[in-house]
Amino acid sequence: SEPTECSFNATPDESVHVELSWNTGNSDFDLHMVQWSNDEYPMFSLDHDCCWCNPNPSWGEPGMADDPSLSLDNRVGYGPEAIHIENPSEGTYGVFVHYFDDKGGGTSTATLRMYLDGVMINEEFQVMDQRDLWFVGDIQWVNGNGTFYLSNESPSTSTLSQCW
Repeated sequence: SEPTECSFNATPDESVHVELSWNTGNSDFDLHMVQWSNDEYPMFSLDHDCCWCNPNPSWGEPGMADDPSLSLDNRVGYGPEAIHIENPSEGTYGVFVHYFDDKGGGTSTATLRMYLDGVMINEEFQVMDQRDLWFVGDIQWVNGNGTFYLSNESPSTSTLSQCW
């Protein structure tokens, strides 16, 4: 049956919280947060990419406070998927959305919400087709403060299909 909408207000308590949803069933989108390394964003690098195949990479100091965590990998439609970091290390983190498999869902609109210190600072929408990869933007974390920079790029067709 069609989903029923339920609305409520929730405030993330992590320093960084990124949330992805989309408007079709029978579709699999993937949210990625990639740590800048060696002058690039190494997608699907098990050391640097927080995603469905690496939901809790170890970044920065010992312990989990500065590590990203993917809370759910929704593979059947609508989302949400969310990645959060309680207390990020200084650095630059790229946010990407990959339309992995349409499973018959077809063209879909992805919605990405960016929260820093519990405040939604950005909401972006992007129409995507299967295998599109959307570079949403960068989070820069310096001296305990985060700034989000939108990429302003259209999705590109991606051949990314698996973790390795």
